[in-house]
Amino acid sequence: MRMGDAERHPESRDRVAKDGVEDALLARLVDLAKRIRGRQAERCEAEGVSDSRFAILRAVAGVSAEGCSQKELAAQLGLSESNVCSLVERMRTAGLLFRFRCRSDRRKSVLLLTERGRELAIAVSRAQKIETEFLISVLDAAQRRELRSLLEQLHGQLDTTSRVSMPSSDVSISNHMDSSHIEAGNAAPGAGRTSRRAS
Repeated sequence: MRMGDAERHPESRDRVAKDGVEDALLARLVDLAKRIRGRQAERCEAEGVSDSRFAILRAVAGVSAEGCSQKELAAQLGLSESNVCSLVERMRTAGLLFRFRCRSDRRKSVLLLTERGRELAIAVSRAQKIETEFLISVLDAAQRRELRSLLEQLHGQLDTTSRVSMPSSDVSISNHMDSSHIEAGNAAPGAGRTSRRAS
């Protein structure tokens, strides 16, 4: 009787099993991020604003009283300046943003929230805070600290791999993850540092 591949190469079987567990974990993380972003977008829409507009409102609200330039805003959000420019113009037309000359540097224009924009940012922030509190209510204080630590480790690992070459592998990730997971990963919030489109 001939010995099967799994019996002849137990290390290969163990590697495949390990890869399956790791891929399932990644798929769950991607799915969770996608669901969280979807629920946050629903909160934005309930207040009458898109999630991309809310991201700008929140970013501008978080800067100093002197405001921020479109270039600074684009860098903070990971968007191209052209995308930010068109979105800002629509938000100015909608009465959500002001554009002024910077008091400390008259060559630079800066953005500030209108009263309506500030009220909208506060309303959406409150709605999303309720959503966040609901999500993490299943975790006690120790679990929340542990989760935060683990997530920071994963972020740190991504920061590290962005500066060095990824280790080679003879097992293609495409063998273990379908395209829907990859697309969800590309759509997840905070998933990348590269420029993306806004609408």
